[in-house]
This record gives sequence, C-alpha cells and structure tokens, in this order.
Amino acid sequence: MKNKFFKFFAGIFLLVVTIIAGLMVYNVVQTSKYKNPVEDACLNDRELAAAEFVYHLRQQAGEQIWPGFDTTGIPLVLYNDQYEFILGLAKDTCLDAQDIIKDDHWYRKNAENPQAFAVKLGDTWAGSLGVQQQMNREMYNGIKSEMPSFIGRIFPFFLISVSEEMHIAGIVHEMFHAYQGICNEEKFLEADRSHRFLKNYPYDNEAFIESWNKEGFYLQKALYAENQAEMEMFVDSFLMVRTNRRNSSGINQDIIHTEKQLEWLEGSAKYAESASYDIAAYLDPDQYSFKNKNPYWEMERKQQLGSLGERGGDNRFYNSGAAMAFLLDQLDPSWKSAAMKDEVYLEDLLAAVSR
Repeated sequence: MKNKFFKFFAGIFLLVVTIIAGLMVYNVVQTSKYKNPVEDACLNDRELAAAEFVYHLRQQAGEQIWPGFDTTGIPLVLYNDQYEFILGLAKDTCLDAQDIIKDDHWYRKNAENPQAFAVKLGDTWAGSLGVQQQMNREMYNGIKSEMPSFIGRIFPFFLISVSEEMHIAGIVHEMFHAYQGICNEEKFLEADRSHRFLKNYPYDNEAFIESWNKEGFYLQKALYAENQAEMEMFVDSFLMVRTNRRNSSGINQDIIHTEKQLEWLEGSAKYAESASYDIAAYLDPDQYSFKNKNPYWEMERKQQLGSLGERGGDNRFYNSGAAMAFLLDQLDPSWKSAAMKDEVYLEDLLAAVSR
C-alpha cells in the first residue's frame, strides 16, 4: 500500500515539475521578444494593417459607435520606444517638430514623451497608443517587476498579453479621446485636469469602499436585467447608493465633479472601445480573430464591477462609466446627442431617464 502511495505522489510531483518546466521554457520563447526596447524605424506590415483596419472600421460603422465618429478626421499616432509614427494627418497640418521624416504611409519623429491618450497635433487632436509589441513589453516588464523572480519565470504572461484584436479596440479608445477633444476641447481638458483631485480621494475608507462595491453590484445587475422595468429598478438603486455614499462620506464638490468627469472621459472611451470590438466581430475580418462577445469586457462586467471600491487610481471610473453608457443605450437611445455638451455627464443622463 505504501508503495502505491509513493508511486502516486511521485507521479504527481513529476507532473508538477514537468508543467513548471514547460511553462518556464514556453515563457522564455514567448517573452524573449520583450527583452529589448522596440526601436524599429518603420511600422511593419501588421502594424500598418491594424491602423488601416481601424480607419475602415470607423468608416463602415463609426456612426454606430458615436454619431460623427465616422466622418470626423482624426489622426493616429502609433509609437514604440524610439519613434512616433503619425497616420491620417491632414495635408495642411503644421507640425513644429524638427525631426519629421515622411513616408508614403506615415510621418515619423523621435519619441520624446509618448503617451496612450489624445495628443494635440497642430490644431487638431489625435489618438495615441503604443504599437502592440511595445505595449506587451511594458506590461510584461511591469508584471515581472512586481513578482518574485521564480514566479515571474513561470507566470503564464501569454494568457493576458494584448492581442491584435484588443490592440485595435485600444486604438479606437484613444481615438475616441481625440474625438472628445475635437467635440468639446474645454470639457475634455477640464476632465483630464480633474485627476489632480484624486490625491485626496478616500480610497482607504472602508465604508466608502463598501458603498462603491454596492454601486458596481447594482450596475452589474442592471446590465443583466431581464427586462426594462428590472433594469430601471437596479439603476435607481445604484443612484440611491451613490447619493448616500457622497452624503455620508462628506466628500466635497470637487471630488464629486471629478467622479462624473472621469466617468465621462474614460467611461465613454471604454464604451467606444468595447462597442468597436463587438462591431468588428460582426464584420468578421479574415485577418483577425474577434470573438462574438468581447471576453475581456464580459469578465470585467461579471468579476470587476462588484469590486469597484477596491480599485485604485482612476480605474474604477472606466468601468462604472462604460456600464452607464451601455445602460443608456437601452434606456435612452438618443443620449449621445447631449453627452458632449458642457456640464452634461453620464450620471446626469442616467438620472434623467430614471425619474
């Protein structure tokens, strides 16, 4: 009997060692390309194809994402660790950089302080995002730096790396930020500046955390409601908990306004990102593998909305804002006509339809 147990546990041990060794080898192969900075002087064919698909997607279905998103000229900046590549730039745009190099498809300049957001090019706004390999390299190095050395070697990074499809949706996210800047520049800039108030945000207050978690829970329940009446009931519960949280915590108007501004700023862009993915899946492009349901967004709906209070920085506002945008699609299909106006935010629009 003892011999049987020994063989059983020896087999389990051997299996575990084999899996760990396999993960280590696979990780070495998969992540070797992330060891060195990405400094290619040209966009490769896949990167150019992704940018072209984004413009095709906007042209074909941008109106479904947001009225006017299909016809507004929005340049795109794709950057790596050495260069920024500018695509879709109007011919009369004046660039003040001295190191501009022109190609048939793009303008290139040295990367000074590239960022994933919207950037001003001359008099217009452009969406800006790192190329897929650069994004994965940053993510890989960031995750690895926070893990013990051994865990970092076997962590299955390939399971969370940015796919081509998610990168395309990410480009739409940043181009939507540019669209916000084009539609209402002052509102856009003021929303971005509101990040400064987060330094006084009560992230560690337990009651505040619990209330935020309840807000996310009710948003989740509303998103999966079986009918409109049930959806409206959960929306009312969300708004009630939110009002009570603000009143009981004593946060000032600057903090309250910051919540609303960041949900408009980042939540709307995340909504555009997710909507673009779903539309791309419907278009079914041969060169990509979009899923009929965005698995990342579904995971966030089901697993992260209920724990919004535990998320730091501005992360919670991406999800709460996007959830409100998708609810508005169901409760007031005309909501986008007012969403870019001064002092109009997703929470206000949701409150208006729930009265």
